[in-house]
Amino acid sequence: MTALQSAGLLLSINLGLLWLVIFAIAMSAVSLYYYLQVLKQIYVADVPAGAPELRAPILSQVVLSVLAGGVILFGCAPNLLVGVLQRCIAEMGH
Repeated sequence: MTALQSAGLLLSINLGLLWLVIFAIAMSAVSLYYYLQVLKQIYVADVPAGAPELRAPILSQVVLSVLAGGVILFGCAPNLLVGVLQRCIAEMGH
């Protein structure tokens, strides 16, 4: 949980929205359960006997690799994209 989310939860408590804070925590627990179920299937569960080996087409692998690289690049250096967008907006506004 980020500091901003924590601050939002504390502010909600101060505003008398304790039910909303409890609901948010409960839904976080539900989502954690589902994420852990996916990880369990990936890393812990045994592969059924006779299951075919799955291979993704090379085009899908390339597209996913490029998208993952973009997420990492713009996640680590968002100013590369934000700066371009700000210049475009400034030019459109004249």
